[in-house]
Order: sequence, then structure tokens, then C-alpha cells
Amino acid sequence: MNVEHVMTVGQLREAIAGLDDSLPIVMSKDSEGNGYSPLALDGVDVGYRYEEHSYWSGDVYHADNCEPEYPGDEYEPGQVCRHTDCLWSSAVPVLLLSPVN
Repeated sequence: MNVEHVMTVGQLREAIAGLDDSLPIVMSKDSEGNGYSPLALDGVDVGYRYEEHSYWSGDVYHADNCEPEYPGDEYEPGQVCRHTDCLWSSAVPVLLLSPVN
């Protein structure tokens, strides 16, 4: 993942430090502001991996849905998950935020 354009959890903490805890969170549909939606109450998820297709787009896979091709195997670099098209070795752990809509 090209981290040059990606905010980390630590950077987010720093950016929102000092804000009122009751301030609602609203997410933009895209970088141009073509739509907005509040962050869903249950919209914070961990356990996901993100596979980058370009620096602005990719896919997410829940780690529970990925498993080696054969039971008992370990993930190897370049191995594809059995149940998805996720290339496990290139998918990185992420904090996933989901909007209401």
C-alpha cells in the first residue's frame, strides 16, 4: 500500500485531539465532496485487510473469510485465499469505517 497518501490511526488521533467527544462524524462519498453520510453507529470494524488496486481504490476482505488453500497450511507470499480473490500477501490490516448510507 502506498502510505504516502494514507492517514494512519495515529495521525487521525492527532488530527481530532481536543475535539468535543459529542461531535458527529460525517464521511464524504469521494474526495470531490459529491455526497456525504454520517459514520454508522456500528461502522467501525477491525479484522479487515485491504488490497490496493491503485492509490485511490481497492477491495477489503474480512480476515475470517480468508484461509489457506489446504487445511493446516500457512499463508505464503503470493498465495490466493480459497474463498476470495484476495491476494493475502499484498492485503494489509486496516481499520474500516462505514457510513450509514
